[in-house]
Amino acid sequence: MIYKFLGILLVLFFSLEINVSAQSISDIKKQKAKTEKEIAYLNSLLKEAEKNKSVSTQKLNILRQKIQQSKKLLSSLNQEVGLIQNNISANEQRIKELERTRSRCSIFMRNWCMVAGKNGIKQIN
Repeated sequence: MIYKFLGILLVLFFSLEINVSAQSISDIKKQKAKTEKEIAYLNSLLKEAEKNKSVSTQKLNILRQKIQQSKKLLSSLNQEVGLIQNNISANEQRIKELERTRSRCSIFMRNWCMVAGKNGIKQIN
């Protein structure tokens, strides 16, 4: 039963669409911390409910809330990963731009030195 439930939870998790551009990493981390606290609280409620066997509906409601909070936590983690991947992509693009600029500057300096040498201009060391 629990494996079936976990399977359903994983399917729901991977089917979520995430909008990572609206939040910053710090916002996501705050949400993640809040969600983790809520899950810990729900775990303590669940332990209390387990002491009394007549409160199975209460246990069920707590488990449903815990599942909901777990989904929020997974969503926060996915958003954080998405933002980090976007930052990595942006940094890789910037590196490529800088490498192209360095190459053009190197060619320019090489050509300038050749022209300067032909025109009798002394190089400054």
